[in-house]
Amino acid sequence: MIPVSVGEEYVICIESVAALGSGVGRVNGFTVFVPLTAGGDVVKVRIIRVRRSFAEAELIEVIEPSPDRTEQECPYFPRCGGCRLRHMNYGAQVECKRMMVEDTMKRIGGFKDFVLDKFIPAPNTDHYRNKAVFRASERNGRVIFGFSSAKSRDIIPIGHCLICDADFAEIAAAAADHANKHGIRAYDGRKGTLKSVFVRSSRASGKIAAVISAAGKLPEERGLADALIAASGKISGVMLENNGKLHTVYGSETLTENILGIRFDISPESFLQVNPGQTEQLYKTALDFADIGGNDTVMDLYCGIGTISLAAAKNAGRVIGVEKNERAVRDARRNAELNGIRNAEFFAAGAEDIVPELIKSGATPDVVILDPPRSGSSEKTIDAICSAQPGRIVYVSCDSASLARDVKRIACRGYRISRAAAVDMFPHTSHVETVVRLSKCKRE
Repeated sequence: MIPVSVGEEYVICIESVAALGSGVGRVNGFTVFVPLTAGGDVVKVRIIRVRRSFAEAELIEVIEPSPDRTEQECPYFPRCGGCRLRHMNYGAQVECKRMMVEDTMKRIGGFKDFVLDKFIPAPNTDHYRNKAVFRASERNGRVIFGFSSAKSRDIIPIGHCLICDADFAEIAAAAADHANKHGIRAYDGRKGTLKSVFVRSSRASGKIAAVISAAGKLPEERGLADALIAASGKISGVMLENNGKLHTVYGSETLTENILGIRFDISPESFLQVNPGQTEQLYKTALDFADIGGNDTVMDLYCGIGTISLAAAKNAGRVIGVEKNERAVRDARRNAELNGIRNAEFFAAGAEDIVPELIKSGATPDVVILDPPRSGSSEKTIDAICSAQPGRIVYVSCDSASLARDVKRIACRGYRISRAAAVDMFPHTSHVETVVRLSKCKRE
């Protein structure tokens, strides 16, 4: 018998915090997940959803706060869906993420003895994000820009986000003011024009690029660019994206960044980690695990603009980068040329399609580095990699569940976990980057 029902209220003790930041408590041994709670809290909750093996509840009252609970300064928490751990002190957040990775690797991957070798916390927990997307909506007939609500698709207007560059919200506010002044409406899926404002900053140059996304022709393009420039003197480029097509309204469409001593020119569509300082820690860890020798061939899959590829090329004999986004590959090739790196080549194709072909053609890697999207790698790609029997496979992941699944697949093909580390790229959120090195098992 399930001992809880929807609508019932209970007082429970939160034992731990699970993935995505929900606290875990129990009613007569039955698991109940409660968002916005910390381990050690005694809370009053109301059941809102019941499943076969667990229930979900909403927090009504904190009766006895945990020592891990802290006051937070963000006026948008917890309505905004971004920072789900801001109610916990940073030390507790780090412990929560460490346990999340280890528990997921044990539960999904089946690695019963899995323990992280190290966890690298973030030195700065606020104003670390170099990118944000403010989505357009309307309130009382006026355009607003903000982030998605934690509980719905509603947009929460943001005056100043504590984890973003301080100029970002000012730029979004200027776009809203311009739209309201000129009668431009937010796009609601059927009518209107404005969709979002994308902003990205460069730590190296201090400059900001902005991309306005619209559905249909946007009037007063140059006037809008001027409004954004007036809001922040850091803006070096303003672009307009309309139905997948991008054109520059003002300045340059690329930003320059420096990572591990390498210059990168970055276009708006290209992926770049959002925390510059921790990005270097992440890539240093991946390269340390890769242990690249001077004659090694390195295959870097899901390579983006070549951030890891070009750093690896400093020590490798040959580097092969694979990335599906053609614009990112063009950036990677240009970045190799800018830095005088001639032992790296890049292919614009899906890893599952081109990796088997590369290996068949004789491009046998000594080291493979994977940094896939949140959904992970395909089994076809993993099969191709393992068929080449590289000595080391380094897997970088922002999702511990897909990581555990894929590492299990690799382990079943003759590899063992030899090192593992986590890097906190995203303080106050429930996300964390993990790096795992798999070494080829020695034959008996």
